[in-house]
Amino acid sequence: MKIRARLVLAVCLMWPASGYAKENVVAVLSSELQPYQDALQGFQQSYGGPVDTVHLATQPPGVRGQPQVIVAIGGKAALQRYPETSIVIYCMAPGAYLAPADFRNTIIQVSMMPKPERLLQSIQEIQPKIERLAVLWNSLAYGGYIDDLRKAGHDHGVEILADRLEKPGVLPDRLRGWQGRADAILMTADPILINNENLVLITQYSWSNHMPFYAAAGGLTEKGAAAAFSVEYTDIGRAAGAAAQKAMSGAARPTVVYGEPLRMEINVGAARKAGLSLAPAVLQQAKKVIP
Repeated sequence: MKIRARLVLAVCLMWPASGYAKENVVAVLSSELQPYQDALQGFQQSYGGPVDTVHLATQPPGVRGQPQVIVAIGGKAALQRYPETSIVIYCMAPGAYLAPADFRNTIIQVSMMPKPERLLQSIQEIQPKIERLAVLWNSLAYGGYIDDLRKAGHDHGVEILADRLEKPGVLPDRLRGWQGRADAILMTADPILINNENLVLITQYSWSNHMPFYAAAGGLTEKGAAAAFSVEYTDIGRAAGAAAQKAMSGAARPTVVYGEPLRMEINVGAARKAGLSLAPAVLQQAKKVIP
């Protein structure tokens, strides 16, 4: 009896607190970059402990066996071929899009963008009278997000103007077309659009026309955005961990999940040049304030 009790205790100690076998989950990282490491750390914290990890920078692609869940961190990892029986959760891949209809796997995307409802709430706190928000996006990876943003806009009384910018070279014409029609501009975390030339152009247009420029990517307040909204990399990883637990439990599997909480940065000088007067409560909520 004592031997049997010891065996039961040993099995219990080897089993993760969440109740899921860790060998059923594999994390695949595109590289050793710190943002990917942060997301992995968040994933393991949320999931309940370390999991087998494949580093594509130092290991051959592919995973052993047929894991129940594969968490792909980074665009290169997301675009690998995986066993058809595995649930694939991908994150930290702003330019990648895996259309669920194209795969036999269950595909779950952890968005790099903030949750649309929370994003609009924050913009309305900064700019209470906003009625029309113009959105810049190019990559097809953001098509689903734009649909969710339109739905959230309908609920919050904000019209979303978001025709796809198919060629970055037409940005000046698009900005001129929004003059008198939009109350603010939002740039998505679209790597195709985020470059110094576009940021200078949008910032100058924002200041000249008193049309606030917001960014759904951290750090762009230093490039002239009045405010930037993002989710910490560790929190994106935590969202992936929660999605893995739900997927393994047999719960409904959404195609897109969002990390929380939203991180807000404010550039007071840029906001002032764009015609905004920031309430003290807004500045208190910001995680970073640039004078």
